[in-house]
Amino acid sequence: MMLRTSGTLSAIASCWLFACSVINKPDEVLPADGAGGTGGDGVGGSAGELTTAGGTEAGGGTATGGTEGGSAGVGGTGMGGATSTAGGANGGGAGGSSAGEGGTAGATSSGGSGGSSTGGTGGTGVTPPTIGLVTVGGVDTESGESVLTVLSAATGERLAQEELRVGGIAYDGAPGKDTWFIFTSAKFPPDPAIPVNLEVRRFDDQDNEWTTISKLTAIPPPRPDQFTVLNNRLVYLSYHLENSVPVEGLTVLDTSDLSNIRLVANDYVPTGRTIGITGARGEPNDSEALGGIVDVMLAEDCTSTEDLSGCSLVAQPIFLGSQEVVGVPVDISALAGTLMGGPSAFYTARLEEEMHIASPNDENRIYVAVADPRDPGALTDFDPTAGDAVGGLAISECNRVAAFTKVSQGQLYAFNLDGALGNSVNLGHEGQQVAYESFEEQIIVSYKPADSAEEPLAFPYVRAFTTARNGVGVSIAARTEFAAPSTLIPDTLATRIVLPIDCPE
Repeated sequence: MMLRTSGTLSAIASCWLFACSVINKPDEVLPADGAGGTGGDGVGGSAGELTTAGGTEAGGGTATGGTEGGSAGVGGTGMGGATSTAGGANGGGAGGSSAGEGGTAGATSSGGSGGSSTGGTGGTGVTPPTIGLVTVGGVDTESGESVLTVLSAATGERLAQEELRVGGIAYDGAPGKDTWFIFTSAKFPPDPAIPVNLEVRRFDDQDNEWTTISKLTAIPPPRPDQFTVLNNRLVYLSYHLENSVPVEGLTVLDTSDLSNIRLVANDYVPTGRTIGITGARGEPNDSEALGGIVDVMLAEDCTSTEDLSGCSLVAQPIFLGSQEVVGVPVDISALAGTLMGGPSAFYTARLEEEMHIASPNDENRIYVAVADPRDPGALTDFDPTAGDAVGGLAISECNRVAAFTKVSQGQLYAFNLDGALGNSVNLGHEGQQVAYESFEEQIIVSYKPADSAEEPLAFPYVRAFTTARNGVGVSIAARTEFAAPSTLIPDTLATRIVLPIDCPE
């Protein structure tokens, strides 16, 4: 194994991340805020005294005094939704603007008016998730229909399924979010020349049902599995039309108000073929700052744009906050000392905030590169195994094990990021997409046959594998407790990764 630490070329950059069958239909569109509690009773004033404004209770309800004398009513303690408006002088408080309820009527003293309460300002109303999910867009071979399917990450059991043509899936696991972005299209992958629609959803773990928060129509079609989620921003590789011809680009969505997703204008024009995207939330001194940074991964100066051989791999940082700032590109190939030899894959490690690259070089070796997302020029790279194309890359984050598929060899290869040794398992099919699932600390592997007439597999098309470090090496094995439906063929998938990731002691 070879380990190199290279580069001082510094550009604040970022890292990327790159379903008993019950048919469930999404509910009506609902407000994004959670339901509020009921404010407490206002206490009526005593007779004959000029009122003064009441104080603020610990729960946040502001009291207003009676209109005919008496001391101020005591404010109710509001919980949940946004601030309520006050009710009448002797009546109950008005309902909250975001499902929060106002206070009940104040008790009236002789000669005085009852105080009116207002509901307090509430939280997000989002219950922190406690179970892992794998959400799959694909085809159910039993019905022949395109479906959106939710699988239990623990068992692979189908929790919900509905007929839907899915063009891409992204998930935001930030505190208070637990939000799924479901892109719908006429076919998979989406036609680069035809806009797609977006459904913003949450999944109820108790009832196994979807709730639709909002919808957005006619937006740029995504490149499947090429999403990165920042603070209140969703960024993805996409297409737009120039002179009626689809061209590659970048789309940014403002997700600060989930009930009103908006497109954010950006002027970025790629200087090469876009092949991936990574990203990191916030900025170095404030992880909760708006947006963050993305690295658009480019293949430039290629000998062949079809198989990406002889290309220079370049990371183009773009800062996305109050404004868009395109940074200085970083030539990863120059730092690694080799040109690309074929398709590559990329991953954003959320726990360590590391950018990971798995790329074949021009000598048919797959190297793994790790960098600080805000300084991709300071690169550490390894060349752990032979191979000419990478199908997908994920990191078992608590174990610090990289796992990627080798396309033509049909293998899942796991690599100890701290020990520099790896191991592999034969998949029995071409290596394709992989995803990290944090609740069970597992790697999800999916396979879609290129030919519908291909002989069915003897095992599910969505499987789970676990990795374990043993000294400087690593072991890898199929997780037999996970048994997805054998009739589900995936087009695309995403897992629920809740932030911050909670690793076992």
